[in-house]
Amino acid sequence: MKSIADYLDDSQGTGPATGKMFSLYGMQIGKFIGMEVGSNKLTFVHPVNGRMDVPLSSDMPIPVEVSGKEIKGPIMNPVLLDIIQVD
Repeated sequence: MKSIADYLDDSQGTGPATGKMFSLYGMQIGKFIGMEVGSNKLTFVHPVNGRMDVPLSSDMPIPVEVSGKEIKGPIMNPVLLDIIQVD
């Protein structure tokens, strides 16, 4: 199954994901609507449960060093890999 992160990496972008239902850890979170301009969040709307906004990135709360290099600033939100297309 394709994740929303896969769409973000695709050359076509998230356009093909629009209107498709997605789930997170087995629970439907809604149909992908898109991104609000300037919000840096992906928006999903579920017919019963309402709207869910998922941030594209997460701030680094503490300094992290990998292979001698410090990672600064926001990183891609790891949850994006777990938001899977249902239909």
